[in-house]
Amino acid sequence: YISANIDVDSAESNHWVRISCAGFPSRREYEEFVDHFWNLGPELLSLPDDRQIVKKLLEKMEMQGYQLGKTKVFLKSGQMALLDKRRHEVMTAAATEINRVVRGFLERARYKHIRDAIITIQV
Repeated sequence: YISANIDVDSAESNHWVRISCAGFPSRREYEEFVDHFWNLGPELLSLPDDRQIVKKLLEKMEMQGYQLGKTKVFLKSGQMALLDKRRHEVMTAAATEINRVVRGFLERARYKHIRDAIITIQV
């Protein structure tokens, strides 16, 4: 029984070594990948499982250097950096939009306050 477990673990390790040697040094579990990159495809979160979300997300981003395993996604060198760059762009755009909306709200409130003060003085 113990030797069978060792053989399974050894075979699994060999599989990981083959994948790494094939040029897929970056790897993440599906759940972790979705948690980190969900904002690149929020519409995909309605899919039933994380593996499908990852597959569709990578297709949407037109990624070429990846391989999907049973529990993890493997990315070729530089692919994780490209995804992080795109994520940063999306997050920056979202932060800019939030900033724009909040500043507009505050400026309209300030204008209304000043206008009301002027009307009070004129009356």
